Amino acid sequence: MRVIGTVIVCALLASNLSAQEKEVEGSLNSGTLEQQFNYMLAKSNRYKDFKVIKQTYLHTYWSHVADTLKNLHSEISSNQSTIAMQSNEIAELKGQLSNKIESLTNVEEERDSISFLGADMDKGIYKKIMWSIAFGLLALLILTFIRFKSSKSITKSTKLKLSEIEEEFDGHKRRALEKEQQLKRELQNEINKADSHNPPR
Repeated sequence: MRVIGTVIVCALLASNLSAQEKEVEGSLNSGTLEQQFNYMLAKSNRYKDFKVIKQTYLHTYWSHVADTLKNLHSEISSNQSTIAMQSNEIAELKGQLSNKIESLTNVEEERDSISFLGADMDKGIYKKIMWSIAFGLLALLILTFIRFKSSKSITKSTKLKLSEIEEEFDGHKRRALEKEQQLKRELQNEINKADSHNPPR
């Protein structure tokens, strides 16, 4: 009698899963990963204290997680390229600034009358021009450095998010496997009990 009851319960679970498959499939393709996971749990069947989740749902969910990870890796790679390019720009600007400052120091040691582009020019005006260039380059250097720090912060944040998503998914996957294994053991125990109460004739 228990065997018949167990068979009926299994048949009902299978029919519920097949009936919900299309509805769940559509919802697994929208929303955040957390929303998709919660929806998958909500639409899964219960067996005692356990959730029964079809492997196809887990594969679909993993496919979305893998796409998210791929996009994050691509974003990190792009940010790293930007950082490398900006580092080169900073090094170049530092070199230019160093050259200008050195040139400026040399000019300060020269006479009051300076020949600039073939014309005599007052030293005060010449200094103003050179300092304007130096300050312009310094402002450009500071702006580039700020952009570099911002990109570095974005990359760090993206890596942290990626790590959190990977840990979260590993935890979900591990718990799902543990629930599945425990459910299989309980089902086997029930089958064994049923077999022991109804020995073959």
